[in-house]
Amino acid sequence: MTGWAWNELHVDYAGGFVRRGLLGEIAYQLHQQLGISTKVFFGFLFLTLTATQAVLLAALASPLAGRWPAIFLLTMLSPALLLFAAYDDGGYFRRDLFIALGMLLHALVARGRINGAVSAARYDGFVLLGVAPYVLLATMIHENQILFIPLHMALVALASGGWRASRPTTRNLGVLATIAVACAGLVVVYRGNAATAESICQSWQGLAAPLDCNPIRALGWNFSNLVELDLRILHKPISILLYLTSFLLALLPTLAIREAQRLDGHTPLPWRLLALVIAPQVILFAFGWDWGRWINLIGLSSICLFLAVQPTSHHAPTHVSRTGGFFMVALALVYIPTWKLNHCCDISSLSGGFFETSLRSIRLTLGL
Repeated sequence: MTGWAWNELHVDYAGGFVRRGLLGEIAYQLHQQLGISTKVFFGFLFLTLTATQAVLLAALASPLAGRWPAIFLLTMLSPALLLFAAYDDGGYFRRDLFIALGMLLHALVARGRINGAVSAARYDGFVLLGVAPYVLLATMIHENQILFIPLHMALVALASGGWRASRPTTRNLGVLATIAVACAGLVVVYRGNAATAESICQSWQGLAAPLDCNPIRALGWNFSNLVELDLRILHKPISILLYLTSFLLALLPTLAIREAQRLDGHTPLPWRLLALVIAPQVILFAFGWDWGRWINLIGLSSICLFLAVQPTSHHAPTHVSRTGGFFMVALALVYIPTWKLNHCCDISSLSGGFFETSLRSIRLTLGL
């Protein structure tokens, strides 16, 4: 846990910062009150969160495992999804996990409601007492959560039978919309600047391992600084090509899931709903050059949306194309081992893959 990923976790409220401050503030208080090392705290926390993400994603994709094993593997092992953390060390200890966990858990509960396993009253309570507080707290940990609120609103609508199905549905959507507006205002008004970021970094000196103030200071950059980082990518045609390819590949599991639903005789979600959900998330690409991270989150959100309506019945369809099944297995065998997506900055986004990354990890472990 080094570099930017480690340093920016220490952002708290010391200098008036609000955005991203909650997690760092918790770590600060644990260290002050109980003497808990921040590296122990963050290491244990993110290991737990990563394991939880794996469990939730497996549970969400489980209806595919028996009938469509290739699509299940594609969903679980895609380097843009679960293994993104393992493929890119710089993107591992990131607050993105808080966004991902919320999407996965809500999609699971929404599917339970759609399939009748969760009552309307229980689901309404889950939205008000679970989703709404989560959205608020997650935004205080990572302000980009705001752009994923439309996904939660879409899940509410799907689970409730429509945008205006009932008064509780309208109320729940209104609560989420209000939180979205309030959080957006909070991020703009209390975004902070380089001076407050410096104050935060200085407050940690002597309390944790030596910190580099540059990553923390960057959180107070003007928008022009972020545009400058984007231009580094936009000025290189090969970078644009590779990130565009990566974006399309990240949506590949969603396409496969939708096609499986169609072949199983179920009516898949319309593409316009996916467009409405991910359109706000595309704004992420203006927030600096961490394009791999944004592709990861967008790909995962689209999977959550389509798996939320995945029937849990394991009845096989009357007819399945063997050619289509063979194609999906072949695609998984090529795609999973060979594609790597860095979280930012590197034009070699398609180099590496599961095999290369695994071998490198083994060599490092054995000291070779």
